[in-house]
Amino acid sequence: MPKSRLQRALRGLGVLCGSRPVAVITVAFIFSVVCTLGALRMTIQNDPQKLWVPPSSTSAKQQAYFDENFGPFFRIEQLIFHFPNGSDDNDLITAPLLAEVAALQHRIETTAVEVDGRNITLDDLCFRPIPDKGCLVESPMQYWRNNVSLLATDPDIKLTVVCQTTHPLVRSRET
Repeated sequence: MPKSRLQRALRGLGVLCGSRPVAVITVAFIFSVVCTLGALRMTIQNDPQKLWVPPSSTSAKQQAYFDENFGPFFRIEQLIFHFPNGSDDNDLITAPLLAEVAALQHRIETTAVEVDGRNITLDDLCFRPIPDKGCLVESPMQYWRNNVSLLATDPDIKLTVVCQTTHPLVRSRET
């Protein structure tokens, strides 16, 4: 039965590796080092604008104009809440879950991280639509002015969420 070229090549490689293992390992190591030399000067681009938008495109020019005249665009971070494992409920608009959202929001707003000997908080990183004013934080707790006490005394959370401000109970809270 005639041997194929592939069989002969693999047999030759096996004989070479078996008869001169040090030389094969040395050549493989040198080859690997040469192949990775380019990685020493490699820079990784993680700006999505530069990654996906050609620099000479209309979109890039418009973005540069916008940044120059109005300041750089802010990026939004978001949290998505889901039910705890094993929960049969399918309603996130409940007082206990919204209270957990409020607690998490409070922890995020008050957490400080030390970087280069300086404490960094959300206040240092957030987007401020009005300079020297508060951070722009969008939250379901805004329906209750970020106040857990207002949430606890709300007679109808779902009515508040759908913003039916003509309802007398909702109106009375606005004053």
